[in-house]
Amino acid sequence: MIVSSLILGRGKLVNSILVRHLSRLEDMDEDEEDIRRNESDPFLKTLESSPHLGHLVRRLVLITNQLEYEATANHIKILSKCPLLEDLKIHGYNIRLGRKLMRAVSQLSHLRFLSISRYGLDQWPTTRCLGNEEDWMRILTGLPDIEHAMVPWDTKDYSRSRALEDYCSSRGIDLIQHQSVY
Repeated sequence: MIVSSLILGRGKLVNSILVRHLSRLEDMDEDEEDIRRNESDPFLKTLESSPHLGHLVRRLVLITNQLEYEATANHIKILSKCPLLEDLKIHGYNIRLGRKLMRAVSQLSHLRFLSISRYGLDQWPTTRCLGNEEDWMRILTGLPDIEHAMVPWDTKDYSRSRALEDYCSSRGIDLIQHQSVY
């Protein structure tokens, strides 16, 4: 099920959106093949048909069930439609689209809070982390307003990890690393 709403409360626009991708089997007869429905499609279609709505989104939570390729592809498209995003949480991603996902995150210049978990709803982690220390250093230096980053990276070497941690500390960025499963 997808939950996507802009809520009016006390005359204020609350622009926080949760997009869950739960690919589920549609009702079918015995002779029909499995048809999976992508639940993140409606929100993406809304943003494509009304691009101005993406400019209202400040907080976005993107969730996959089983680290589906299609869900991650949709999430990347959704990110490109929300340029003023300040708070992003991603729960699960397909590693085959890892570089594209990192590129999409790096384009969010208003981002203040970033949290990316390797775990989808089914609690299985993706097999690899997103990039390494150098990749995240490059991304974080391009995000001038970032205050908190919880991101998964594979540690290549201790001195590079230390350099990333020192950089974040000097800018007042609260950095938390998700470790690789290796």
